[in-house]
Amino acid sequence: ETETNSRTLIGAGADVTILDGENSMRVMNIGKDDSEQDEFLVNSGTITVQKITFRNGNIGTGNNSGRTIGAGLFILADGSSIRIEDCRFINNKVSGGRGGGLSVIGGYITVALDRNTFEGNSASSVGGGLMAAFNSGSITLKQNQFIENGVKSSGGGVYIDTDLGAVNLNSNIFKKNSAENSSFGSGIGGGIWVRSIAAPHNW
Repeated sequence: ETETNSRTLIGAGADVTILDGENSMRVMNIGKDDSEQDEFLVNSGTITVQKITFRNGNIGTGNNSGRTIGAGLFILADGSSIRIEDCRFINNKVSGGRGGGLSVIGGYITVALDRNTFEGNSASSVGGGLMAAFNSGSITLKQNQFIENGVKSSGGGVYIDTDLGAVNLNSNIFKKNSAENSSFGSGIGGGIWVRSIAAPHNW
């Protein structure tokens, strides 16, 4: 099923608007029903998320959270513009999956993340703080902080996987992120890991 409606979520401030998964569920999803058999994507729309804290999300074995992707926030979109600003992703955890704090998946998408904080998030596979996977479009990270996020494979702070999309990094802080060796992989890119086939990049 495809929805074309845009989504706008604006909090009163990350210190005030706090969404808590209480270590038992995904905090929020946009463009996805948590049943794998009944999911939809936001198509040709705009997704805006501002001034919200997503904390203590926990998905994986033992809870009903659908796919093990994105414990804090999971966005599924195509042909859409996604902007996330002044948010915090704190202590979110994915067991046996990807994207502890934030996961963004799409075909053609443009993603802009400005002035967000990712701290203490983890994933068993890739993308402890942020995981973004898309075919084409672009992702821009500007003035974000990635602090003490971890994975057991690649991309402790950030993991980006794109075929033809542009990757732009500007004035971000990476501090004490980690990628360990495990059965998932070789443990590379403690701060950031980018896989691209023919993507232009700027950092």
